[in-house]
Parts: sequence; structure tokens; C-alpha cells
Amino acid sequence: MLDLGLALAVLPFVVPTITLLMLIVLAQGRNPVAWDLCRGRNGQPFRLWKIRTEAEGRGRTVTEFDRFLRETSLDELPRILNLLRGDISLVGPRLLRAGPHDCAGDNTAGDLAPGLTGPWQLRDPRMLSVSACRECDIEYDRSLSLRGDLDLLLRSAANHSAASSPLALDE
Repeated sequence: MLDLGLALAVLPFVVPTITLLMLIVLAQGRNPVAWDLCRGRNGQPFRLWKIRTEAEGRGRTVTEFDRFLRETSLDELPRILNLLRGDISLVGPRLLRAGPHDCAGDNTAGDLAPGLTGPWQLRDPRMLSVSACRECDIEYDRSLSLRGDLDLLLRSAANHSAASSPLALDE
């Protein structure tokens, strides 16, 4: 209910933002402007949506706008569609990349929906291996609670805000 309630609450703000960002990407000559990543959960494939942040082909170019989208995670805004469909949750285990032939594979820990954020998000990404992510997921599963999810949401938002602030980028 928390996922659906928050997604519906921000939808009127997110849809115009996604539309604007996609128009800018389209103006850069990139089509399609969004793309999907094949992911799997409980043996069922689903498509995880994202705004395109690089040109296709050999000379894959990345613009300043692309870097901005990535640094602010605005390229991931279309995932609100996945959230509304129930493919993912606001907080949960990390969604690992599926192999090229493993779209329907189980690439999350346990039966929980993969999350946009989770305990792994608050750790140094350079220090996090796949096994360390799994350990975070197992610990999250053991201590699952609404209070814990709200805490992780707030801490992730604060962590993301600090990381994408102009002061953090200058360091």
C-alpha cells in the first residue's frame, strides 16, 4: 500500500518531468528515448524502464545532459511505471542484472519484490560485491518492517540529496 500510495501521490509531478526529459533526449536525436532492461523475479520476466542516456552504436556518445540524468538518477524516473505495476517496490532487495539469456531468472533474494532502494544503497558502491549485496538483502529480509522501510527511504533520500548536491560534485 505504501508503494502504491506514494507512487500515485508523486505521479502528477513525475509524468510531466519524464515527458520533458524524453523530449530533450528526442531533440538530441535519440530514438527510442526510453529503453527497457530485461529482469526476472520468481521465474517471471519483466521490463524495467529507463530514459536513454547514451547513443547507440560504436561511438556511444554521452553528453553533459546524459551525465546530469545519471548523477541525479532522473534517468530512472520511468521506473514509476514498474512500481505502479507491482514489478518493483520502493524498498527491497537489490535488483541484479540478468544475464543475456537469463531474463526470467531469479535475480533477487527471497520472495520480496526488488526495491528502488534498500540497505545496499546506503553503502559505498565501490566496496559492494554481488555477495555483499546478497548479504544486505538477507539482513533486510530478516528485519523487514514498515518502520525500517520508512527509515531506509528517508536515509536514501538524504544520502542521494547529499551525493547530488553541488558541494558533493565539487569534491
